Amino acid sequence: MGIFTKDIKTMDDLFVHMLRDIYYAEKQIIQALPKMIEQSHDAQLKQGFQSHLRETENHVTRLEQVFRLHGQEPKGIDCPAIDGIIEEAEDIVGEVDNKAVGRRADRGRASGGALRDHALRQPDRLGETARTQ
Repeated sequence: MGIFTKDIKTMDDLFVHMLRDIYYAEKQIIQALPKMIEQSHDAQLKQGFQSHLRETENHVTRLEQVFRLHGQEPKGIDCPAIDGIIEEAEDIVGEVDNKAVGRRADRGRASGGALRDHALRQPDRLGETARTQ
């Protein structure tokens, strides 16, 4: 689905669409992180994922507040980008999913998490560009 669908006619529609996209992504991350935490062998990485899970839960709470302030029901729309990133991270973990190569798996989890974070920051960068022009 392209960003400019039939439902998007105004900047307000675009704002709500982007909120729903980000909300979906954050909810998917909340579902994926517990598995990454459980499978991590490195204590520091595990702690980082636990911290990231708490931060992401706070993001969802804030997004829900923004939805309510905007008179909208919090709900997400499918975001193939985050689905693909999570799937890729799970594939990396699956390839090295045993304790003998635990550190490699942890590096894979860390890089998958970094990719996911990078992808989620893209809408912010687009918004910053639009605001500065």
